[in-house]
Amino acid sequence: MIRRLRQVATALRRTFVDGFRSPARIPFVVPPERMPPPHTAFARFGRGSRIEAPLTIDGAAAVEIGEQVLIDDDSTIVVEEAGGARLVIGDRTRIGPGFVAVCACGIDIGANVVVGRFAAVTDSWGWVGRRGASPVDPPGGSVTIGDDVSIGDGATVGPGVTVGRGAVIGPGAVVLDDVAESSTVFGNPVPA
Repeated sequence: MIRRLRQVATALRRTFVDGFRSPARIPFVVPPERMPPPHTAFARFGRGSRIEAPLTIDGAAAVEIGEQVLIDDDSTIVVEEAGGARLVIGDRTRIGPGFVAVCACGIDIGANVVVGRFAAVTDSWGWVGRRGASPVDPPGGSVTIGDDVSIGDGATVGPGVTVGRGAVIGPGAVVLDDVAESSTVFGNPVPA
């Protein structure tokens, strides 16, 4: 099961990150012993927050991290800061290992959110790092994840989705439509 989750996370990373990296923008991988001071790398880095290395990040200057946030190891974050995109992670949020975030428009993750291992959040299906959208690219849209949300292992939240406060997204779910407050959703894709 763990091996399969790692394979899925690797496939997501290849799909979301490797395929959309421009030659002019090279992300960096931060080994544990070389972690830069957070205040120099990010737009905001809250008190008591921690990022476990290694971390692959592109566009750290457009990432705001609240207080007492934990981002676990082997996570990948790509933000198209040239286009004005912002990734905001609220206070006391816990993000599991292998997390992938691809942000070309905007992603807002609320406070007290728990994100499982190898989960992914994307606001576009291929616009990051390219000079313009191809006619075959579906449109992207900002993602908003409310406070007190739980996202299961291997779940994917797609472009333009709003997840209401207190919602639970099951393991492996693919969310392409809005999720109501205090609801529980499962499935691939989640039924509308």
